[in-house]
Amino acid sequence: MKRIYRRMLYFVVVVVLILVVWHQGSFKNDKYKKYYPNINFSSIITPHELFETSIVESKRESKVILLFTTHFYSKVWKGLDVLNGYTQRQKCKVKECVITYDKNAIKKADLVVFHGVDFTYKNFTSKHFQAISKLRPVNQRWVFWMHETPLYYPLLDDYDNLFNWTMTFSQHSDIYHPYFSYARLTNADRENMPENDFNYASYKQKKVVWMVSHCGMTRANYVAELQKYTDITVYGLCGADFDKMGGICSYNEKECELELRQYKFYLSFENSFCEDYVTEKYFKYGLQYGLLPIVMGAKYDDMNSISGSYIDVSKFSSIKELGDYINYLDSDDSAYNKYFEWKKHFKVTDGIDKICMLCHALHRKDQHEKTYKQFHSFWSVQNLCNPFEKVRNSLEQQIALSKLENKKITKSKNIDKN
Repeated sequence: MKRIYRRMLYFVVVVVLILVVWHQGSFKNDKYKKYYPNINFSSIITPHELFETSIVESKRESKVILLFTTHFYSKVWKGLDVLNGYTQRQKCKVKECVITYDKNAIKKADLVVFHGVDFTYKNFTSKHFQAISKLRPVNQRWVFWMHETPLYYPLLDDYDNLFNWTMTFSQHSDIYHPYFSYARLTNADRENMPENDFNYASYKQKKVVWMVSHCGMTRANYVAELQKYTDITVYGLCGADFDKMGGICSYNEKECELELRQYKFYLSFENSFCEDYVTEKYFKYGLQYGLLPIVMGAKYDDMNSISGSYIDVSKFSSIKELGDYINYLDSDDSAYNKYFEWKKHFKVTDGIDKICMLCHALHRKDQHEKTYKQFHSFWSVQNLCNPFEKVRNSLEQQIALSKLENKKITKSKNIDKN
């Protein structure tokens, strides 16, 4: 009888333990469920698809594109050392364009490209531009091209009534040109995909990594607090300012890539809080290296990023809450792998070639005449960055609250010791 009683008691204890564990797991999952990516990937229109569907003229005469300024102070633009046959080699959708560096073409070019970073170099001032604008044909278009933000490259001169088009990181540009992009998988891509049940956490032994060389600012203060709740290794020139330094990891080196691939999460914190400003931090060091990006900076949407592929710090009410969520994902491979569902549908690309985009734009049917009469109304911190000061202010408040909370905890521990 005693033996039967013991067996029944043992059975009841086991059932209770299972229910407790299940309930705790269920509660834990419910707690974090609001953060899970739940995306209908088939409804997303990629930047490539949007570009491909724009209508161009059926009969096309060749257009001349003049690269007028230097490119980061170099006479030869990066990737454009051989201009002859460029659009054919790049397999542009529209190929009827000739590219030149010859400034004598200013009187006949259909499009003249000015790289904003180089406006302070040599004679590329507005006074010089105003002078050469007197030589331009009536139908010639001038385009302002810039990948950086007005926070670091403000225009210190008057460029009103010069530019017809803009080509920048902002979706408000006439030609939206991000650092990187993404496209839908082809059938050939799908043949090389891993199995559906592939575990993206299985080969990663480390937790969070950040590469940074510009110290200070909101993002550094945020990381200093975040590392109190989760394990973060900091590489780069600013590593010495943090608890766990990973040394110097040089960009674009294979050894650095192999090191980064050991981590589960990458802090993709931009140095500018400007609309649509999403750089290689998210695309390359996050997605291409197989890490889950934790993003800070821009407004993320289907045009500048892949839905369901990142964690946005602005969605968390406190730094501790984010730290707890990171630790949860680190402990639950199934939850972590939800952030890699996008790989079944899309791939990261270098984006559409800038010359291809310009040639395509020149031949589009729906282009209308326009001139930026007040260029600062477009290219300014006030227009492209200030609207995101609310996000920065919110993060600053979280930093202050986290510091205060940790100070209270430290004080309480000291009292207990005494």
